[in-house]
Amino acid sequence: MTRPPSDSPALLEARLRTLTELVDSAPGSIMVVDFDGAIRYANRRTFELHGYTREEFLALRLQDLDTPETAARFAGRMREFEAQGELTFEAEHYRKDRSVLPLEAMARRVTWEGRPAILSISWDISEKRALQAEAMRHTRDLALFHLFVVGLAGTPADALHRHVAEGLKDFAGAYFVTIADYDPRSRCLAHRHLAIDPGMAGRFVQFLGARVEDIPTPLSEADYQLVTHKGWTIEESLYDAAFGSLPRPVAAGLQKWLQLDRFIGFAFLDGDRLYGTTLLAMHKDQPDPSMEMLQAFRHVATLALRARAAEQDRRRVADELERLRPMEVRGRLATSLAPDFERLLARIREKAERTRADRTRAERTRADRTRAETAQAGAPGDEAGAALDDLLASVDELEALIRQLKTF
Repeated sequence: MTRPPSDSPALLEARLRTLTELVDSAPGSIMVVDFDGAIRYANRRTFELHGYTREEFLALRLQDLDTPETAARFAGRMREFEAQGELTFEAEHYRKDRSVLPLEAMARRVTWEGRPAILSISWDISEKRALQAEAMRHTRDLALFHLFVVGLAGTPADALHRHVAEGLKDFAGAYFVTIADYDPRSRCLAHRHLAIDPGMAGRFVQFLGARVEDIPTPLSEADYQLVTHKGWTIEESLYDAAFGSLPRPVAAGLQKWLQLDRFIGFAFLDGDRLYGTTLLAMHKDQPDPSMEMLQAFRHVATLALRARAAEQDRRRVADELERLRPMEVRGRLATSLAPDFERLLARIREKAERTRADRTRAERTRADRTRAETAQAGAPGDEAGAALDDLLASVDELEALIRQLKTF
């Protein structure tokens, strides 16, 4: 069987079909457009990337695909293209659903059906853009975390809550952030700071009817267990995120008014001690922050709150010792003087008992006197005896008091 000549129409047609199929099935987008923007050719991958059928796509012009940012650079790129005859650049197209398709393109001047045209080969760089964005976001997160940690070193104790709340708001892009201390005696959260744009602070208070700092949040046993065991949560309802501290209609109205989508809450825990909590209010279009970095913020903030609590405990103990110091001095003084008081009371007791004995003997010698004389002599004698009894009873009480002072 003889093969057809290499230039035979049948072989050329077969080669053309093969080439067309190869171009049509290429993994990248291939397009041919004229200098007016009319699309003369596009392969299958182009239709797939843009979400159009072949007929729909070929009816479009390049200007229908370019985003405003890409269209704004078109004139400058065309001048550069005409000067060089080829160009590599990044562009953004609209898909049929109006989502944005980022592309990296190579363009070259060609002749298409006898007319000057532009051949472009492009690739979807959505994944590349996502990786770049993630790298930039990670770099930004690290920078903000570094500033947060450095700022803690110079933050006074009374401004600690503000620094933590503002730092979390900047990092997470939250609409607002609240931070609260936990009081184990009342089992209640006491709000310390609300980080929100200054222009909204007044309206926020007006809507609530009170400052956030004036709204206590009691924790039930179930809520306490949730906070201390899980450590963090994401809630869709402000009412649930606030542990029911706001009336349900008020919480729902505030969430709707501010168009809040979800709430990220976590606890500042060290072992089994709860120092406080924070709540981040997020809009729907705001992505969740990196949980890994959020945990880093949480850990450092917990250390700072722990140090603050330790300093408060130290001052409380120092104040109590200062209050007790005068009592201690008085106790030491009383203890040092107790022996002198004991000796003095012993002498008083000895003299009182001797006087009572002498008086008893004297009474016995008066038996021969008349009844009237005895009555007249007995009246003052009875008063003197009662006085001696009272004196000895007082001595007993003073001795008991001294014994108590010695054991102080």
